[in-house]
Amino acid sequence: MDAAFGWLGRVIEFLFSLLPRLIIVRKTHAGVRFRNGKEALPVLPGLRIYWPIVTEIVLYPTVRQTVNLDSQTLCTIDKQIIGVAGIVIYKINNTIAFLTETYDGEDTIRDIALSAIAEVVTTNSYSHLTHNRAAVHDELTETLRKALRPFGVGVNKVTLTDMFPIHLSLATWNPAEGKYSANDE
Repeated sequence: MDAAFGWLGRVIEFLFSLLPRLIIVRKTHAGVRFRNGKEALPVLPGLRIYWPIVTEIVLYPTVRQTVNLDSQTLCTIDKQIIGVAGIVIYKINNTIAFLTETYDGEDTIRDIALSAIAEVVTTNSYSHLTHNRAAVHDELTETLRKALRPFGVGVNKVTLTDMFPIHLSLATWNPAEGKYSANDE
């Protein structure tokens, strides 16, 4: 019996898709209204009406957010191998740019931030990085602000949360003992 009237449910569902819909956009969000799949218009907080047959709405939080950056192993200009990790504090200033200029905005933030950290760490000495942390954070913040502005991201602060030296040991095979032995460098 359900199969006999299943088509009726699909017809009613299609007819309801032709009617306008209401959406409430919270103060913490904004979005983009894609009309006919190509025209991108801003969606601001408040009560909004749209026609789902020709419009798709994508919302995204615009308030303060953070991205924790994975640790990287990098070599400073004075040949010190260190591990660094960081955090980016940001908010979305332009949702149209954020949702249309990149496929995945959070990945874009993460990738550009990791690249900026690598650039700063590899062009400075370990001593400079450890004794001038505030200046390093300011340099990273400014670099990221410029790099992420075209994507609608406003960077509040970039901080290196971890920075630690990495000591490498080389192991060599000793056939007389039948085992590996460490050669510290």
